[in-house]
Amino acid sequence: MVLFRKGLPLWIYVVIAVLPIVLVVGNFSIGIIQIQYYKEFIRELNESVVYGMENDSFRAECKGVSTRVTPGNADLIFQKISSRDYINYRNEEMGEEFIFLDFGNDTKMWLYQNSELSLIIRYVPSNAKEKIFITKRPARLVTYENLVSTEWGNFLWNEN
Repeated sequence: MVLFRKGLPLWIYVVIAVLPIVLVVGNFSIGIIQIQYYKEFIRELNESVVYGMENDSFRAECKGVSTRVTPGNADLIFQKISSRDYINYRNEEMGEEFIFLDFGNDTKMWLYQNSELSLIIRYVPSNAKEKIFITKRPARLVTYENLVSTEWGNFLWNEN
């Protein structure tokens, strides 16, 4: 049983009562901001993929090979990326192996393998600061390597 001293100032009771409410509202607000940040990323990525498909300017570089990504594969890349859950990633350390995507509208994206089951996405829009995310669900770089390869119907970049 907790005994309260007589004469304890009222403001201490108020702080004890209000502190949990402030913490819950603060965490809720941070979550809402993160969701909006992620939605903005997906919207911008969609616009870039559509631009690349419409202008035949979606280019990928993987293991030294530059390919023109077909609209079908570009759509699959977008679907795979947008179907994963991501969280903000602040660590500057990226993997050595990566896939580079250029949409033709000065927006660029890098996909890095972070661990056996997670990817890091570094997205740099033409008119804003870069966004870096890490997957919360399993994802592998080899899936995207296949989608940008010539074996999946993409053409080498210098071919027409």
